[in-house]
Amino acid sequence: MRGRGAARTALQLAGFVVGLALIAYCIYVALRGDGAAKLKDHLAHASPWVVAGLLGTSLVSLLANGLLFWQTLRPVHRLRLRDVQFVNAMASVLNYAPLPMRLGLVARVAYHWRVDTMSIALIGAWLAAVLLNVAVIAGPATAAMPLVPLAGVPVAIVAALLLVALALASSRWLAARPFLARKLHGAERMVTDTRSFAIAGSYRLVDMAMWALRMPLAAMVVDAPLTFAQSATLGICAFLLSMNPLGRFGFREAAVAWIASSLFAGSMSASEVTTVFAQLAIVESAAEGVIAIGFGGPSALWCWRRAVAARGQAADRP
Repeated sequence: MRGRGAARTALQLAGFVVGLALIAYCIYVALRGDGAAKLKDHLAHASPWVVAGLLGTSLVSLLANGLLFWQTLRPVHRLRLRDVQFVNAMASVLNYAPLPMRLGLVARVAYHWRVDTMSIALIGAWLAAVLLNVAVIAGPATAAMPLVPLAGVPVAIVAALLLVALALASSRWLAARPFLARKLHGAERMVTDTRSFAIAGSYRLVDMAMWALRMPLAAMVVDAPLTFAQSATLGICAFLLSMNPLGRFGFREAAVAWIASSLFAGSMSASEVTTVFAQLAIVESAAEGVIAIGFGGPSALWCWRRAVAARGQAADRP
């Protein structure tokens, strides 16, 4: 067990160092030469409506993610929606901490354990159900994406919905198996309650839609030569990359810049292409960061005060 823990820590540290190097390289590419002047000009002349759209989609995405957590838990444990949204916003901003781990996940678990007095087993089952929901919704959507250029958007949507239905039925069947039910002590209802699980999935779809819309808006800001469909596809890729377990920094931005460059075929030089798409990755990620910090900072303060109050109440008990 100790060896596994050391290996996991080493992997997190390596991922953290690589991520920092990747984001530093993206920033360097975005600003090299006259890139800084061009980016400043793009931002200065960006439409207020486009900027509002970037921030608005980031906010809706944050709220949808909070709703996903709240709805997933409802069949087995009731928390106030406001509280879950505050904790989700806190977790979002703490994931930006320059540490070789997702500090937001640690803080989320600690808050619900100490303040909401939830058991670690229930919290673990909750997080697993949320991850399963992501797989059930994002997996089929991603699998259907290659159908867009081949058969059109309507066919891709129908295929994705059929795959979602199949994945939902399979997840419900698996969660209902007696050997799992004995271990989860009722927590499996977060998955077997089809109606609640599907509603939670709809919030994930809203979240994904915001990622798909934010990327085209970022492309408009930096004047990136991508079609709306290409940009939306890139947004879904960014969504998947954001769940990288090695850390928040670098991997998503570098991958977005690389994938965007591979999608583009035109007359620009290779240097110009990489600069534009590095700027695209930075602008898109920054829009999400502004909302995460703007809402997560006050939410983190609120959660900290609740945690201090809960600790004081626990100390006063005989």
